[in-house]
Amino acid sequence: MIREVLVDGELTNMRIRDVLVDGELTDMRIGEVLVDGELTDIRIGEVLVDRELTDIRIREVLVDGELTDIRIREVLVGGELTNIRIGEVLADGELTNIRIGEVLVDGELTNIRIGEVLVDGELTNIRIREVLVDGELTDIRIREVLVDGRTVNSPSLVVFNTNSGDRGTYVCFASNQVGTGQSAQVSLSVTGSIPVVTISHNAYSVVTGQTATLGCTVSATPTHTNVFWQRIDNGAASTLTIDGTKYSGSTVSSPSLTITSANSNDNTVYTCSATNAVGTGTSGQTSLTVTGSIPVVTISHNAYSVVTGQTVTLGCTVSATPTHTRVFWQRIDNGVASTLTMDGTKYSGSTVNSPSLTISGASSNDSTVYTCSATNAVGTGTSGQSTLTVTGSLPVVSIFQNAYTVTTGYTVTLGCIVSATPTHTNVFWQRIDNGAASTLTIDGTKYSGSTVSSPSLTITSANSNDNTVYTCSATNAVGTGTSGQTSLTVTGSIPVVTVDQAQYSVFTGQTVILGCTVTATPGHTTVFWRRTLNGVTNNVAIDGSKYQGATVNNPDLTITNATASDQATYYCYATNIVGTGASTTTLTVTGSKDQLLFLPVLETVQALQVGPSFGTVYVH
Repeated sequence: MIREVLVDGELTNMRIRDVLVDGELTDMRIGEVLVDGELTDIRIGEVLVDRELTDIRIREVLVDGELTDIRIREVLVGGELTNIRIGEVLADGELTNIRIGEVLVDGELTNIRIGEVLVDGELTNIRIREVLVDGELTDIRIREVLVDGRTVNSPSLVVFNTNSGDRGTYVCFASNQVGTGQSAQVSLSVTGSIPVVTISHNAYSVVTGQTATLGCTVSATPTHTNVFWQRIDNGAASTLTIDGTKYSGSTVSSPSLTITSANSNDNTVYTCSATNAVGTGTSGQTSLTVTGSIPVVTISHNAYSVVTGQTVTLGCTVSATPTHTRVFWQRIDNGVASTLTMDGTKYSGSTVNSPSLTISGASSNDSTVYTCSATNAVGTGTSGQSTLTVTGSLPVVSIFQNAYTVTTGYTVTLGCIVSATPTHTNVFWQRIDNGAASTLTIDGTKYSGSTVSSPSLTITSANSNDNTVYTCSATNAVGTGTSGQTSLTVTGSIPVVTVDQAQYSVFTGQTVILGCTVTATPGHTTVFWRRTLNGVTNNVAIDGSKYQGATVNNPDLTITNATASDQATYYCYATNIVGTGASTTTLTVTGSKDQLLFLPVLETVQALQVGPSFGTVYVH
């Protein structure tokens, strides 16, 4: 009850009675209030807090349009002294915000607010919130306070945001100078309750990577305005953030929670909550179990051995729940693992459907340790190690002889044998000139052989250009092996051609033999004569009549019935496979044969014996 209120500046005694504090009724008084610009001592007395009487004082209150600092000092609450401040109070018709902060009640700090106070005859809304009384938090509201005795234009009580705490019986009081009148009692019933939230199942189980929907239904009067889910880990609840990716749903229209790509971290207990104007209702707990594990990866053998150049498949099997989505292989060199790139040529396989690894054209570089790995939604599983050993070596290439000699024009075969594991697939020969190696082109004419089945080299019609050093090489999957060097010496030269005399002289009509000898290694294959007359050189046509000889066996040139036109410079040529040699002689034709009848016999003989190749000349 509030009695004898000051109206129009008159002193009255205000009593607040029957206050329940800490389970006990107490009598609280506010006395001797002086208003209209006078300082007064306001006492709130005989307050029982925690079964202890305490004296609460409000001092230095300045009212009537002046800003003041109001302090409530030395309040004993819950057996502890505390300092309570009410600050920035503006009276006399101005709106102000009054705060009472950090009040210790029953040993607990609480924040008490009195807000939006309108003084000097105007309606105001005063709230005291979150007051801890007797160990419980409560929300206390005082509305429509009329102060300072002015005319009240709106005496009705408006209760905003009603809840179950507003249920009860209300009485309206009005005071004047005569006294206070009161209305009949009016009761307020507040219907509705916190939402009823129900989960669809007490437990759910999904495989890792799958999507799980935790069902929730809400029944609420008044209608709920918010839905949220919490997960409970080790007794601590945390509210989920609905990001639309990992978590979705949890709305007023669709309160169920959808968890995408569930994993082991989602293994926990969940609750669904919904809030309306009355409060928040929470479902019972539902548990989510996420099954599945990393793939189990097994190799077929711990070790493999192949010959260089062969193809080998390293077997691998995968068992996975949930199903694996990736397979990869790694090789481990000196403890360092590197992932293989499946190029479809050197490496193939390593797929979800075919996890084994195939290595084509194995070489010594492939001799190492391998592991097979598979990944699913849970994680990655890896097999034990499998070792690959690649055997084989470079071909061993040997020559038959360190040196060969052949006469120019002849055919020579440089012998070569190859021993190779794995088998060699190529043979080639090189010649080395001044330290530089060049590979021979096997054309089947000049050079033949040099094959896998017949590695020796055959050189046809050897000549001085073939005088050099040769090597034989063979290649297999491991690499290339090369023989030692073998040298080829090609003997022989161009023919040596010699005419019997440097000059011949005959009379017209006589027969003359221009002698020519040939020495040739290899043997010459052709002899021919040419002559130069008046600066023009032509071949001498051997017709068997005028001109005879000029053969391999008879290189001499016989000129029958010499004439002045036969007087010229003659060249004897001989050719062998190496080349052509030549020698030169001169023929002079003078007079006629009839002039010989007048010569002494001795002179005639001397004239006829110009050279041994002339033979005998018969004179008529």
